[in-house]
Amino acid sequence: MQPSSQPAPALTLDAAAAQALAERPTAGRAWRGTLRRLLRHGGARFGLVVVALVVVMALGADFLSPYDPIAQNSAVGLSPPSLAHPMGTDEFGRDIFSRVIHGARLSLLVAIGAVAISATLGTLLGLLAGYLQGASDMLIMRPMDVLLAFPGLLLALALSAILGTGLTSVILAVGIAGIPNFARIVRGAVMNVRENEYVLAARTVGAPGGRIVGRHLLPNVAAPIIVMTTLYVAFAVLTASSLSFLGVGVQPPTPEWGAMTNAGRHILRLAWWVSTFPGLMIMLLVLAVNLIGDGLRDALDPNLRV
Repeated sequence: MQPSSQPAPALTLDAAAAQALAERPTAGRAWRGTLRRLLRHGGARFGLVVVALVVVMALGADFLSPYDPIAQNSAVGLSPPSLAHPMGTDEFGRDIFSRVIHGARLSLLVAIGAVAISATLGTLLGLLAGYLQGASDMLIMRPMDVLLAFPGLLLALALSAILGTGLTSVILAVGIAGIPNFARIVRGAVMNVRENEYVLAARTVGAPGGRIVGRHLLPNVAAPIIVMTTLYVAFAVLTASSLSFLGVGVQPPTPEWGAMTNAGRHILRLAWWVSTFPGLMIMLLVLAVNLIGDGLRDALDPNLRV
């Protein structure tokens, strides 16, 4: 007698969930794929190398600089580039190479501090405005629209004039100036995501607003936040250097690239190296960060994946 064929047992709810989780790409796997796509981007690779060199300069400034960055030696004032002074000296005899290396530390400190302020507060305001909408959206975004009416450098200049000169004031001024941009980008992304089925389902079953924002909205708008954060690093470096160039940022004799560029502008024909090398460092770092941001945008955009 042949045994009767029995249907395969149905998966239990726990087993089905476990199988679905096993087949779903993990977050780590997704980010590894993003990193591979980023490293295939030629411009991003160049940018990563430049930023890595600047980070090494900033972290090892005390060991890499051959001279004290603020020590004066009038006997070698305005010396052209040589073996003893690879980037020459300024009118006070200070070694420009040493000052450029120490200036990398200030530029990165300003960029990290300002971006932390802009990204944190701007993302929070954008999440609240995009999720709550209505009166809350009006209350949050109308002041942001007023701030967006001012050019970023002009707004940072006004804030720096109010807060005063110094490193802390520059970080606060540049950080506050970037909040409206983050808020606007995040709000737009949240408004697109909040109407998806999984968000509507979470609201239907009574999930609290904080859980919806943290578990469903924020992870799905992370890509534009990451790209915006990267690009704003370049804006922060350029704006902080501009403030110091205009005399309302970090003050001499502190080695800061913008202030160093300003110090040599009146003797540019006589001693071109005083302004040229700090200006080149600003250009290289801003270009490198922009290239990384461009590569991140391509790596995170599903429409560009082949």
